[in-house]
Amino acid sequence: MPKSINQMMRKGSASLNEGSIVIGSDLASALKIKVGDKLVLVDMKSMVTLSSGQRMKQAVVSGLFKSGLQEYDKTVVYMPIKDAQSLFQYDDKVSGYTISINNGKRAEFLAARIEEALGYPHYAITWQEKHRTLFNWLNLQKWPILIIFGMIALVGVVNIVSALTMIVLEKIRSIGTLISMGMDKKTIRRIFLIKGIYIGVMGSLAGLGLALILAAIQIWFKPLSIAEDIYFMSFVPILFDWTMIAIIVLCGFISSILAALWPTHRASSIEPAIALRYE
Repeated sequence: MPKSINQMMRKGSASLNEGSIVIGSDLASALKIKVGDKLVLVDMKSMVTLSSGQRMKQAVVSGLFKSGLQEYDKTVVYMPIKDAQSLFQYDDKVSGYTISINNGKRAEFLAARIEEALGYPHYAITWQEKHRTLFNWLNLQKWPILIIFGMIALVGVVNIVSALTMIVLEKIRSIGTLISMGMDKKTIRRIFLIKGIYIGVMGSLAGLGLALILAAIQIWFKPLSIAEDIYFMSFVPILFDWTMIAIIVLCGFISSILAALWPTHRASSIEPAIALRYE
């Protein structure tokens, strides 16, 4: 039984004693059973070869788990290895091993090494290969998400440009007065550049704070649910990638500087004689 099963338990205990079984909550709902109920497990191979008799074993449901993946919650059960070997007449053998590794990116490399070491007819399948449909769906979603985020970023850049341009137009007479009094144009550029950076930084920090709050709400309360039979999970999972968060904030900061360049140049290029005509 995987160590993570304790985190997925919804009812009962994950401890397995002789004659006990832990099943998925979706399977329990389909069978209309609860913790403490009894199940009769049947080896389907024995149903085909009736001459050897049907192999059955009674077990008591000691716990219910929910992984969030319907494929597991409807089909996977955990029971003591001795009980399983007795039911399927495996003696002291097993049909396979589930290997957990710390670095999931090494799964393909390790699977290849295992197949090379064991040889035919043994084989190894990675978690990516087993859930290829899910990963294909996730890869398909990357481009639409990037396009949407790109459009949102473009709107933010346009807003910064528009805001600074309006400020320049509102302050055009004041700018002309300051220039005519001897203020350096570099100082004018610096003032509006700092203003643009301030808008960008405050917007990035506000967006980051709001995003972290919404992500925390989703992690704790899971208000955003999805169709489990389509997406293989019942809720939208969220993982905090602090490196990616830092890159996004940095990109927002750089974008705010670039967005402020044109209004800044416009402000510093104002001719005092023309600016003083504005009322």
